[in-house]
Amino acid sequence: MIPQGSKNSRRKPDSTDKLTDGLFSGVLAIFIETGVSRKRLQVWQRRFEDLGGTILTAAANLLGRVDQIIILAAHEAALSKGINFDRLGSCPNLNFVQFRWVEECLKDGTLLSYEPFLLSASQDEHILSTDDSRLDAQSGPQSDQLYVTPALAIVPDGDLRACSEVVNEKRYDEVSEECTIDTKFKAICEDDMPDYNKHISRPLLELSEIYSDVLADEWRSLTYRKVANKLDRLPYQILSADEVKNIQGIGKSMVDKIKEILCTGQLQKLFNLKASSQVQIMQQFASVWGIGPKHALKLYQAGHRSLQDISEDQTLSPMARVGLKYHYDIALRIPQSEVSEAGSFVRHVLEDLCPGASIIVGGSYRRGNATCGDIDLLITHPDGHSHKGLLGRLVTKLEEAQFLITCPNPFTENITHKVNTYMGICKLPQYTHHRRIDIKIYPKQAYAFALVYFTGNDVLNRRIRYLAKKKGYKLSDQGLFLRVGDNKTGMASEVSIPCETEEEVFQKLGLPYPEPHERN
Repeated sequence: MIPQGSKNSRRKPDSTDKLTDGLFSGVLAIFIETGVSRKRLQVWQRRFEDLGGTILTAAANLLGRVDQIIILAAHEAALSKGINFDRLGSCPNLNFVQFRWVEECLKDGTLLSYEPFLLSASQDEHILSTDDSRLDAQSGPQSDQLYVTPALAIVPDGDLRACSEVVNEKRYDEVSEECTIDTKFKAICEDDMPDYNKHISRPLLELSEIYSDVLADEWRSLTYRKVANKLDRLPYQILSADEVKNIQGIGKSMVDKIKEILCTGQLQKLFNLKASSQVQIMQQFASVWGIGPKHALKLYQAGHRSLQDISEDQTLSPMARVGLKYHYDIALRIPQSEVSEAGSFVRHVLEDLCPGASIIVGGSYRRGNATCGDIDLLITHPDGHSHKGLLGRLVTKLEEAQFLITCPNPFTENITHKVNTYMGICKLPQYTHHRRIDIKIYPKQAYAFALVYFTGNDVLNRRIRYLAKKKGYKLSDQGLFLRVGDNKTGMASEVSIPCETEEEVFQKLGLPYPEPHERN
């Protein structure tokens, strides 16, 4: 039976509580599709039945039952759209609960109380009301046919009163557009991508980062990253290494590592690498702006063991020497107020140099974070041509104003799309510390895509690129390009689908638009 009691009550697991022995034994369920993706719903249904649950799919299954009913929905908006409340007066023991109850049961491995997951009590009051005047006002011919659809009315092992009129015929296959600030980001980033297995994927991602950022082993890094991404996309919690044996791309060695994490809560290989003096020293070298993992390895192999050692190495590039000189400052977080002042400083210089140019401070500053790692400035001009050749002139003016520290070879240019980038060091006159700064100048037609990309965050960027690929597009900071042929091997068009604003980019992908401060 479904547990009752306090909000935090949890039934003590016994042998029958193990997922392999039937977590949902004795639970009857109707899965409502409103507000949840079909793929995710299908996996839930399969998992639910595998763990002993019974899915009700026809009104006949409900006849004559009188015990408690729990109907689950993605959110209140989905509940109100998917159910005709006025026809539920004959179901007195009715509760409406979030789908998250199912997710948390799978995560916890225990049949939890549903009380912490109840939807608004006002819904219950509305549903259970038997006010005659309200019923009379709504009486009369009803054109809508009613039926029970795969949804979740979770029922204890027992009876359930006839509720064949629970769900209106109209179906909603897509996530509701009525997204709140909290649900907009989740609608993009969590659909088909729950986080049941972060405790497994996180150590694997840490290994991936050490191999790529420190040991310069891109092949091993990619292997661990791919497996971690596969685990992150599973809509259920892995409780046994046997469950991943048949997943493509996960071999015996990786299965053994997953088993170790499940059994011990850690990964010895990761522990050993992080404790290694070589890795720690190379991490320190690679943290210097201008020194990559391959160069860090060469410096270590040359016998260097400290930043003081490498300062005397003749193989350091001019950029690395600048990075080493300001290493302490660059490592510090930048207060939001200082980032704002830096943006204003550049804006004033830009207005004199190129009237009408647009400049936006991107990155975590634009998302509203209190501190930032560096300063990202994105510039364009609405006339479509004044941006050309602007970066060199702007950098010269900023160096003359002693805002930018002169750096060797700070420019890069994308020849194909004419995106110009300056990567260097800056310092406001009234501040003590030097800061990392990137200035990027885009043509007008690419600016909306650049704003999306360089506002972030990384999770959102990965997710929308993934969704774009599924829809047959390639999304980058320079445009949205239609793919010709297979998504994996097909070539992307060289002409971007035009989008004037960030809102249009999300609209073209069929996604709700999150404001910058909603993207953390």
